[in-house]
This record gives sequence, C-alpha cells and structure tokens, in this order.
Amino acid sequence: KISAMNKAGTDDYSSSQNLAPTLKWGMELWITSAWFASLDLEQSFFRASNGLSGSSPDSLSFTHSRYDLVFGYKYAVSGNFWGPQLSVGAGFLMGSTQVSDSNPVAYTSNSMNGWQLHLGGYFPITEDNKTAFGAKAKFVLFETFKESPVDSGKGDATINNFGIYLTHQISTNLQLKPEMNYGMNSVSFRGSGSNTNPIRSSEEKSVSYIFGVEYLF
Repeated sequence: KISAMNKAGTDDYSSSQNLAPTLKWGMELWITSAWFASLDLEQSFFRASNGLSGSSPDSLSFTHSRYDLVFGYKYAVSGNFWGPQLSVGAGFLMGSTQVSDSNPVAYTSNSMNGWQLHLGGYFPITEDNKTAFGAKAKFVLFETFKESPVDSGKGDATINNFGIYLTHQISTNLQLKPEMNYGMNSVSFRGSGSNTNPIRSSEEKSVSYIFGVEYLF
C-alpha cells in the first residue's frame, strides 16, 4: 500500500510510506437475483516520517480505516449470473485517519463520511466464465469532515475511490480475487480554527494491492 498525506499551509510538507499492512473484509448479500447489499471494512497501519520541519517526534504512526455500505442493483447483460454484469448502487461511507500526537501539530486525526454513488462492471474474459475482470468507482456526496484535537476551520472534502480486480473460480464456492484500489481524499479549509499551525488544504492518497479469496455460499 502506498500512502501519502500532503498539507498546504505557510509551507507545504508531506509524509509518505511505500508499504503498509492492510486488512480487508467484505460480504455481499443477494436480496433477490438482481438486488444486493454489500459491506466492506478496510484498515491499514504504517509509520512515516514527520514532514513538518521543527515538529517532533520525527516518526508518526498512522491508522486508516474505512467502512463501506452499499445497496444496489446488478443487471446481467446476457441473463447469465456468471456472465457480464453492470451494477449501480447507493450507500454510506465512513473513513478515518488516526495520527499520533506531534508538537507542533503536523497532522490532525480526522473522520470523513457521506452518502455515496457506486458504479461497477464485471466482464468474463474466458469462454467458461471462470476468470473475469471487474471495475468499480465510488463517488461520495454530501460529505462531512472533522478534525481533532485541533482544526484549521471549516473543511470541505472531496472523496473518490476507484478499483479494478480479477476473479478466478477454483470451485463452485471458492474463487481468487486480486485487486488494486486507488483512493483520494482532498480537503480545502475556510475560516479560522484552533490549530496554531493552520493549513489551507490537505490531501490523502492511497494505492492498495490486495490478494484475497471469496467464498460463495
């Protein structure tokens, strides 16, 4: 997982880490043959250098969490459950980044949440439909952003997530699923806040490479 945080204030600064342990757990419930509900939980942990000159300690701990609930509809293009599918859905996304304390404050812990629009596609790439390519995009609307223990004013956030994946069916109930996800959270601030080192904008980016398995009941 590649993670980066950038802050733009009096002086721009950033911190990044090229590798971070990441855990992801998810489930999908089919309400009917077309309607579904899904829940995903993802968490990553890493340490990175303190990017703010004069701030201590030199190394900070970051914990990033995301909880993703979607209700949606899948359209089977050919009428076959294992064939090409298009999906659309709506739901709620909650995300947070917890950062260890620093003095003066380099990064604040924060939470972001909002209603989301989900778009996806699933396309078999072998004649027996056992191997398929998929893509998904999530756009968060009506989002809210909060900082702690200090803030730089009112934060207006933009949250987008994109992903691609492959599935390969080993048996009727088990399939492999490698995936790559890209997420970007950007925030612009207005007004005054309690942070003695106020910033005007921030950005968090992550690219995750995950290898997993799916079990179909």
